[in-house]
Amino acid sequence: MQKNKKLISVVMVIIAALVIPFMGCAKKDEPAPDGKKDEEINQAQAIYVGSDKCYGCHTGKEEEVSANSHGTAFKSLESFNVKIDEQIKVYEEVKDGEPKTYSLQDAKIAGVMSDHYVIGALDDKYFRVAGVHLENGQWKLEPADTKDINNDGTEDWLIKGYTCGDCHSPGLAQGPEKIATAEPGFSCESCHGPGSIHVTTKAKDAISNGKEACVNCHTASEPEVEGDILIAQNHYGTRSWFDSNHNKGSAEDCLNCHTAHSVNSEGKMLIQNSAQEVCGNCHGNAMNAEDLMWVNPTDARDHFTKDHSFGKYPYEAYDDDPETKPVEIRNPDTITKMKKKMTK
Repeated sequence: MQKNKKLISVVMVIIAALVIPFMGCAKKDEPAPDGKKDEEINQAQAIYVGSDKCYGCHTGKEEEVSANSHGTAFKSLESFNVKIDEQIKVYEEVKDGEPKTYSLQDAKIAGVMSDHYVIGALDDKYFRVAGVHLENGQWKLEPADTKDINNDGTEDWLIKGYTCGDCHSPGLAQGPEKIATAEPGFSCESCHGPGSIHVTTKAKDAISNGKEACVNCHTASEPEVEGDILIAQNHYGTRSWFDSNHNKGSAEDCLNCHTAHSVNSEGKMLIQNSAQEVCGNCHGNAMNAEDLMWVNPTDARDHFTKDHSFGKYPYEAYDDDPETKPVEIRNPDTITKMKKKMTK
């Protein structure tokens, strides 16, 4: 009888060992169990583990993300059908000393960001090593930037730091101590942050979620002060959302209007088929979304999102100059209001 009890105990331990590892996916998104130490769900200690770790539990999300504007923002260089000439020399800009010179062909290309910047690694560091642009239906290779580095009277190809990487390719932007798996482009961790702790604990507070996951990137760029004017930076259209009544009312979460992963019939991340329909849900059809959510005509690179101040900052309030490439904010009253919201 004693031997049978021991045998039953051994069998139960083996069953528990086989079953418990699979319970995580069945109980995903639960809070961290009682007794978890605060430091175990401290996001500062998390590392990037790759989207495959997410898709194992969050089934169906891979297909949704691959179809939305986030998932298509980073593409392979091959999809642009451009060739890198081995004769192209690129220079890394340095403050002191001789600039580093590379052959562009030696760059380890990760892909193309936002149909514009070619991202590649040189000396194990990622740069915007070149660019692409569409000309007469064909993609052409171009410099990421130019400067007469060697003072010979000709513009040289300049490589730029991958400062966009924190949002566009977080796995590439971090140092090796923060990466378990580096993904070349946009990933789950672009929005939700490094996922190692969430994968282990399933704790919701171990990842960014809801509005926080959006504003970390879409409101990251503040205007630069240049004398008496401001020069708006990328994504300022969404940054102005903080000045809107929506930020103070019942529609304060981005997901009241936008979807998190899927797209509508027009391929946009909206809960309805158009911005007009979204606005109409609360305000009726009398409100013209196109008038309120204007697109800045002086955005030379098409980086700006539609204005999200919803009327507080009409385009006329910028006093912008359509003849210049920078998106200028020159109206003194508008500058005063915006500076109060600036954190830098």
